[in-house]
Amino acid sequence: VGDAISCTFVNTPITYSVSVAAGPGGTASCAPAVVNSGQVSVCTAVPLPNYSVASWGGDCAIAGASSTCTLSGVTSNKASTVSFVRNQVAVSISKTVTGAPAATGAPGSYGFTLVCDTGSYSGAITVAGTGTSGSTAVQVPQGATWSALQETSKAAEPANYRWGTET
Repeated sequence: VGDAISCTFVNTPITYSVSVAAGPGGTASCAPAVVNSGQVSVCTAVPLPNYSVASWGGDCAIAGASSTCTLSGVTSNKASTVSFVRNQVAVSISKTVTGAPAATGAPGSYGFTLVCDTGSYSGAITVAGTGTSGSTAVQVPQGATWSALQETSKAAEPANYRWGTET
């Protein structure tokens, strides 16, 4: 009679892992990467220069193109992905036709291809009415280096006129 029994209970918190996989064009991490049940973890995407966040997938899909994703009340392991896209910039391309007849100009469409280290980008410049010049813009990846601008087509020759050698 009189023997005392004592018990000690240790409450070990339940933890879950939170992870993110980043695609080309940036890095991402979640903090904390191991979270106690019911707690919050924030995943952050860091694009490389000339890139932006395109979208999140997995458990962070609702974050859209934001640079952060907050996972609240975590009660299971969480896995997300983030993809990046290279920013685009407009490059102005212009065309001047020299020696065209003053009365008619050189109206029409002049095709071109801009060759960059990231690929080739095509378009057309329209010269209107009796004009001899025109311009347009083509979207290329920000930071791209161009190596050539090639004319790919010419407008129809004005009456009694022949295209000369391109200079």
